[in-house]
Amino acid sequence: MEEKILYEEKQRTYLVFYGLLIVVILIEVLAIAIQLIIADGIIEAVPSLALSFIILAGLTFILVNFFFLRLRISDKEFKISYGIFKLRIPREAISNCQPTTFSWKTYFGWGIRPGFDKTFAWTSKGSKGIRVETKGRTFVISTGNAKKICEVLGEG
Repeated sequence: MEEKILYEEKQRTYLVFYGLLIVVILIEVLAIAIQLIIADGIIEAVPSLALSFIILAGLTFILVNFFFLRLRISDKEFKISYGIFKLRIPREAISNCQPTTFSWKTYFGWGIRPGFDKTFAWTSKGSKGIRVETKGRTFVISTGNAKKICEVLGEG
């Protein structure tokens, strides 16, 4: 039997991440250009160029992974995705869902982070979200539609 999707949401992160990605790419391109100018030949520049490309690819990969936070509720599970990072919570494991507000200070920023209050955050921006309690852990997840998500999760 196929899963029935009950709710989906895609949140963009702050625009500063897009700017940060552009700055990282520009710095790396500049570093590569400087290496080519300073090196006596392309052969001499290969090791440092390879390192620059690896750094550029790694930073780009990390930043792009945190551009979108996706939430999907089906009749079977609540799935939260941040790029390649995914959290699946079976619907029957959720004991409580309630709208909440949070501070980036609790988690030292946005993203996937443990908090001082023993919760685990999946946040992209803002200060509004939901608090989802399971038997083993409590999650704080940013959303623009907290009431609707808690209603959908409560229907299961």
